[in-house]
Amino acid sequence: MSKKRTVLAVVAAAVVVVVGLSVGLGIGLNRQARREHRVGDPCEPVGPPVGSGGPYSRAAVATDAGRCSKIGSDILEKGGSAVDSAIASLLCIGLINAHSSGIGGGLFMTIYDKETNTAEVINARDMAPAAATENMYQRNFTLSTLGGLAVAVPGEIRAFWEAHQRHGKLPWKDLFQPAIQLAEEGVCIAGSLAGAIEEKTVDMKRPWSGGIITEQDFRDYVAEVTSPLNITLAGGLTVLSPPPPSSGAVLSLILNILDGYQFSPSSIDGTDNQILTYHRIVEAFKFAYAKRTELGDPNFLDIAELIRNMTSGDYAESLRRMIADDTTHDYRYYGPSFVLPEDGGTSHVSVLAPNGDAVSVTSTVNLFFGSKLRSRSTGVILNNLMDDFSSPNLTNSFGVPPSPANFIRPGKRMMSSMNPAVVVDGNSDVRLVTGASGGTKITTATAYVLMQHLWFGLDIGPAVETPRLHHQLLPDRVDTERSRPFQPEAVLEGLRQKNHVIHTAGSAIVNGVSKRGDVINAACDSLKGGFPVGF
Repeated sequence: MSKKRTVLAVVAAAVVVVVGLSVGLGIGLNRQARREHRVGDPCEPVGPPVGSGGPYSRAAVATDAGRCSKIGSDILEKGGSAVDSAIASLLCIGLINAHSSGIGGGLFMTIYDKETNTAEVINARDMAPAAATENMYQRNFTLSTLGGLAVAVPGEIRAFWEAHQRHGKLPWKDLFQPAIQLAEEGVCIAGSLAGAIEEKTVDMKRPWSGGIITEQDFRDYVAEVTSPLNITLAGGLTVLSPPPPSSGAVLSLILNILDGYQFSPSSIDGTDNQILTYHRIVEAFKFAYAKRTELGDPNFLDIAELIRNMTSGDYAESLRRMIADDTTHDYRYYGPSFVLPEDGGTSHVSVLAPNGDAVSVTSTVNLFFGSKLRSRSTGVILNNLMDDFSSPNLTNSFGVPPSPANFIRPGKRMMSSMNPAVVVDGNSDVRLVTGASGGTKITTATAYVLMQHLWFGLDIGPAVETPRLHHQLLPDRVDTERSRPFQPEAVLEGLRQKNHVIHTAGSAIVNGVSKRGDVINAACDSLKGGFPVGF
């Protein structure tokens, strides 16, 4: 098939799905649904089905929506690959949770091949159009979030095609059919989507035009295939994650710093141990987020040495020596050079296939419903990922300047908090597949679940549901979860005694699949109402 025909086939398949999406939303969303399903309530019967989460013996899929996990699991049972399963699952998520992700956005995908013991990353982060300029939002910053100028060149369909060409087993069209069928039959609108629609209705009824993306921008877009970052922790566990512009390097630095403490279940045994352990965790978060401010698209920046440092055990040790067990410090102590903008919500899918392959993939349109703009020709809900770039002269309230590493350039990809991870043991078997959605909390939430499961000994379900702490250096505070209050309060008081400021905020959503020996378990964060499916 010629390149031109291939592109047309990819676009045609995408249009079928999004037209179905429009039909499905029209059928599924009604006043009764909006009235009965508030934000956070699952559309499914309350609670996951009996047996959800495992144990399984062969495979599992964990997504933000139970029916999408089922679609991914069905694909595996039909002989599909881990990549096939992830694609079908994400197409479903783009329908069920259209406010968070979809083919009008982009993704990072970490793929592990058990047979060859190799891994690769597909970077389909959205890209600045050729006509984009560094100062394009100087007169009106709202244009970076609403309307045509907010839209970056989406990469999700390109990523699906590239991944399927390299790792797919089932026919391309078979991966779209489950989502098309859901759209044609109509879908029940879950509380999270219904709430997002109600919240953003005014913006969506008045979409702005004025976009600058051209057909050539779409033709020039490439889903990049790269090698993952990898670090080896005590016990021979290797953590694989995407390089910049994802935050895999930030995750790697957090884990490398904390690995030197040799955490174990005893590290959280008793209030005093918990206070010290969580203080150290928060301090690692602060150092890692300080270095994050220097990251960006490596195609436009020379950050090779920075990445080597952030994945180096020796560099992590030098930062660990700067952590004082009796107090935290002012943000300047951690050495931030610049500040990066907040990014938005996403969707994450974790897949472990019967042959031992794994896919961890995180997708986003950025803020709820992206730019609030739907293509008139295709029905695609378009992202507002241009807002994830930094803009000159937009200094934050702490006086920290914006990051030049993340300034807009034509063809550049903006910095992201996404870091879909795969953990492999010393026998090259997958130990954990995980990732998160939730803006700048993604990285700390992923690290938190990794620690709870791999170091503190919790099963994957409790590890995902354990209340979390978050710190991103600025604002200089420890965030606890509003929906999952941190306990015991004595630990928070102990952190206050070490001069931490405690604040209540929203949550990230984590999904994961774990394997211990021959036993597979999976978990989906209850805050979004999804559940895993396996066999």
